[in-house]
Amino acid sequence: MDKGEFAGFNYAYWSLGHELIFYLLFPLYNKLNKYAAIALAVIFAVLFIVTKNEIFYYQVFFLAGLLLYDYFFNHSTGAVIKNKIFYAIILAGLFVAVNLSNKMISEKCSDMVTLVAAFFIFDYVLHYVRQKNKWLMKLGDISYSLYLNHLSILLLVYTLLTLYTGKLVFYSRLPYYSGVLIAVLVTIPLYSIMEKPSIKYLKKLRK
Repeated sequence: MDKGEFAGFNYAYWSLGHELIFYLLFPLYNKLNKYAAIALAVIFAVLFIVTKNEIFYYQVFFLAGLLLYDYFFNHSTGAVIKNKIFYAIILAGLFVAVNLSNKMISEKCSDMVTLVAAFFIFDYVLHYVRQKNKWLMKLGDISYSLYLNHLSILLLVYTLLTLYTGKLVFYSRLPYYSGVLIAVLVTIPLYSIMEKPSIKYLKKLRK
């Protein structure tokens, strides 16, 4: 394969094990106050440094997400940066910092910068973006189904194109972009048939 890569491996599914652990631990996480959540995140970070076990590493990010939710739902009263244009420049700088830290330092450093950027992105969107884009909202609705299905659909598209053209197309841009579009179009009915009814059923169970 080109550059020694194996395009058939489904990288999109690597996080499902960590998500499952989060779901199992969520009843515990949900009972923690913010100080206990911070303390637990620090403990997980230390355990990762000592053991190099990435289970601890990724649970830090789930706890960070819960802390972000607590901050914006219970404590945030206004944007942390008052000038909208300057704020946009800061966000652009953070985007550059994420990519540079990944290329020049390490992936883990990039993860930390991304976590900081996430705080400012949420802050900016919640306080400065007043009108919701309905198409982005719809894309958000199907995002989890798209996450689960996109690569398998892409591989199916690649397989059919390779079969009928006689050329390996894993690394061609046009098949990739057209495959992404097909993945979105296929995911829409999958969301309506599978995920949406499941969400409705779960809401009924909570009542």
